[in-house]
Amino acid sequence: MKISSEIEQESITCIICGSSDSELLAKKGRNDVSLNFRICKGCGLGYLSPRWTKQAYNQYYATEYDKHYRKDVFDLQSILEQAKKNVVVERFQNSNFLNSEPLSVLEIGSGEGRNLAGFKNVSSENNLYAIEPSVQSHKILEGFGVEVISNDVDDDWHLKYPKKFDVIIMRHVLEHFLNPIEVLNNLGKVLKEDGVLYIAVPNCFKATNNVQSSWIRVVHTFYFNPISFKNLIDKTPFKISELHEGDQHNNNELFAFLELNTETTNSNHNNCFEKQKEVFMQGMSNDAKPLNKVKRAITKIMNK
Repeated sequence: MKISSEIEQESITCIICGSSDSELLAKKGRNDVSLNFRICKGCGLGYLSPRWTKQAYNQYYATEYDKHYRKDVFDLQSILEQAKKNVVVERFQNSNFLNSEPLSVLEIGSGEGRNLAGFKNVSSENNLYAIEPSVQSHKILEGFGVEVISNDVDDDWHLKYPKKFDVIIMRHVLEHFLNPIEVLNNLGKVLKEDGVLYIAVPNCFKATNNVQSSWIRVVHTFYFNPISFKNLIDKTPFKISELHEGDQHNNNELFAFLELNTETTNSNHNNCFEKQKEVFMQGMSNDAKPLNKVKRAITKIMNK
């Protein structure tokens, strides 16, 4: 599948506030791929519209994504070795969210399974599950005992696993979904009452460099900051137990531990349009400086 502007596209409105009033900031993203990146004026959520259709994304993730974003990762021995020091596991331990064993752990968008391998390293009795579209990743996952329950987070897999999972992991996948709220609603049906949902996403308040060359991507359909992330969660069955704006492992991401919400949530949302626009505009201005262009060109040559 070629990355081109000829791929079938669809238009959407803001999934948080429903507004169709937005400002288009960029027509190209990483690898000079054509896209339509905009920010909602009603709440400040960043998103792509028009964007690829579901069918186009499914095809891309199944066979093409690894070539562009996960090169040279398919080595089982390397994955198991790196599992001995896993960032996600360390964050769970630091926040005291690993209090029982064995655990039933689901990772959505697991890739080749580095985080699941980390949980396997904690306890061989942990039961590991994955939802992952990459055909090549399935081979690695099955190699260390992961059950792949679906290749598409948007199908009806959740009907088969009511209140099944102690832990659900979504590391840098929420921004890839076409309908994050629907996915989170379904996760509320499969997480145990005392379970934990872990989410990590790029923090777009920190998109100050390499914005068009890295941050804005055709596979990132949504763009979150602490405010828009909270706005999103308020529309789901979850509440935030802890929200961290980076740590020593990655200062440019948000990561959160969430639990099921048994109370009525305030439906109001906070608007961060002006701040988010300012960050992206400044970042794109930095991106366009001649010295930064030269640095990216050198890096590209060295990575070939």
